[in-house]
Amino acid sequence: MADYEIWLLNADNSRWRVLTAWSHLLFHRVVNGLGALEELAIPANDWCIPFLALNRRILILRDGDPEWGGRIQGEGWSLPATSPEGATYAVRGLDHAAYAQWRILKATAGTAYDEGNDHADDVAKYYVRRNLGTSAA
Repeated sequence: MADYEIWLLNADNSRWRVLTAWSHLLFHRVVNGLGALEELAIPANDWCIPFLALNRRILILRDGDPEWGGRIQGEGWSLPATSPEGATYAVRGLDHAAYAQWRILKATAGTAYDEGNDHADDVAKYYVRRNLGTSAA
């Protein structure tokens, strides 16, 4: 069976704290598409709940290797009929590809695709700036 670790990350993507008491994990890793953290369930009395704020970075490792990374996009309580017994704090998120996809610009009018003509490194920088914003340069 695979060994999973879930890390909360700092703003610079360095590992801050590992979550140890999670009870349920469901995520989708997608190649050439958008993955998602469908649900991460944390027991109601866990220390980490105050730190699971929107846009907090999360990293999931499988057997020590990065498996999924993204940001929290939704969080809230899950209260069963037996509450407070069995209450959990559920977290959902999107992988980092979502933020790149939201910034991609469509080709200009009259062209089927974007084009550049210069030195290879300058053209690469042009595409990064155009599709991810000027802060990506």
